[in-house]
Amino acid sequence: MGERYAECCRHHTSINGERDGCQGFIQHQHRPTECVVCGCHPNFHRKVFEYKTEVVYTSCKKIHDYTNSSTVDGCPQFTPRGGDAGIECAVCGCHKVFHQDKISTIVTPTS
Repeated sequence: MGERYAECCRHHTSINGERDGCQGFIQHQHRPTECVVCGCHPNFHRKVFEYKTEVVYTSCKKIHDYTNSSTVDGCPQFTPRGGDAGIECAVCGCHKVFHQDKISTIVTPTS
C-alpha cells in the first residue's frame, strides 16, 4: 500500500466504546487490510494527505496615473528580475506585491 495512515479513530466496543490508542496503521504481513496493533481495517485510521501550495503572480494592479484610478500598466504576469532575489518584475519594474496573486492548493495522497 502506498498510502499512509495515522491514528485509529474506531470506538471499540470491547473497551467500552473508547479508542484503543493505536497511533498508526501497521500493515499485517499475511492480512494486508488489517492493522497489527489494533486489528482494524485502514478505513478506521485517519488518512494522511500531502498538500502542495503554489502561488502564481498574475496581472499588475499598480496605478500609475493617480488622476484616473483605473489606469494600470497592463503587465500580464509577474516575471522576476534575476539580480534582485525575484521581488521586482522584469517587465514593468514593479514590486511583486503589486501583482495579483492566485493561490492553488493541490491535495495528493502521500506515497
